[in-house]
Amino acid sequence: MVQADAFILVYSLVDRHSFKAVKDIRDQIVAIDKTRHAPIVIVGNKLDLKSRQRHVHRALIEAVVKSKWGHEYMEVSSKTDMDVTDVFKIAMRGASSNFLLQAALDNRRLQHRRNANENLNTRNRSWTPAFAVFHSINMSLPTPSFHSSTSGSESSFRIAVMGASAVGKSAIVNRLIHGKFHRGYAATIQDRYITDIDVNGSRVMLDIFDTPGAYCFANVRRLAITNSEAFVLVYSVGDESSFENMAKIRDLIIQEKSEGVPILVVGNKSDLTTSDRFISKDKAYCMITNGWNHQYMETSAKDNVNVSEIFQLIVSQTRTYFHEKRRRMTTPAAALRRLSCKLRRSKTLN
Repeated sequence: MVQADAFILVYSLVDRHSFKAVKDIRDQIVAIDKTRHAPIVIVGNKLDLKSRQRHVHRALIEAVVKSKWGHEYMEVSSKTDMDVTDVFKIAMRGASSNFLLQAALDNRRLQHRRNANENLNTRNRSWTPAFAVFHSINMSLPTPSFHSSTSGSESSFRIAVMGASAVGKSAIVNRLIHGKFHRGYAATIQDRYITDIDVNGSRVMLDIFDTPGAYCFANVRRLAITNSEAFVLVYSVGDESSFENMAKIRDLIIQEKSEGVPILVVGNKSDLTTSDRFISKDKAYCMITNGWNHQYMETSAKDNVNVSEIFQLIVSQTRTYFHEKRRRMTTPAAALRRLSCKLRRSKTLN
């Protein structure tokens, strides 16, 4: 058990005793230090049987598995091969994300120990762990290799696409990368894409993190916030709760980064009719631009409206942010602050 990176626990939808057995196994897994944080997928099999044969309603099981335990839940039919491969995809993605998170934490702890003995500048302390982690993981995970340049480069940017579940984050990214729109929905654990786009006549490399919307992957979202330079926050114009969820993510970003970090708020599913919207475009624009001082854009991944424009706008915004940041760093006051920090570190080491 301690050698596994992820767990798929299967019970029968028509046998309540099998669910109790799965619960006991799950309790054993979370009680072991080495497997406590390993991703677990609870699977109800025999979905092909009639609904009246179920021992409990799906909503009740999901409430326990997702809300109380914080695990992913799926129902399948091995007899008809319904959603079987999706179970293993979710488990593999969860294992990859967990490995990524633990590697980042281990790398950061190692870096902090080194910083106690070495005179590293602030930027190296902030970004070196992330570069080391993502570069090493690219050697084994099925993500494209990417040698990131320095923070705030004119030609490469790390962008996190964040928001609630089912608002169309992955649909937007897939429309940009592949030019396609998939009508089906599959929950994202974590995906990463490398692509280049044209911004004002120059090619720009984008390192895009497509983050999960499910609350049980909060650690993955925090890791994306830490290692990204700019953020595209997506909500559905037809779902008020997705806007509230997006606002909470924005607050997390502001706490982790700073008030001026590049953020673009995107209202997806602009193809919906006026009666299906919970907020008008003008009201949303006023709220975002005046209340939060962020730029706002509406898009439709389905109809391919404003998809590439989203990333062009966030790149331009990020460039401006880093230009201003570098300008402030070159002022006499900034030079004096850096000198003061160096002196304090030198006294600490001595």
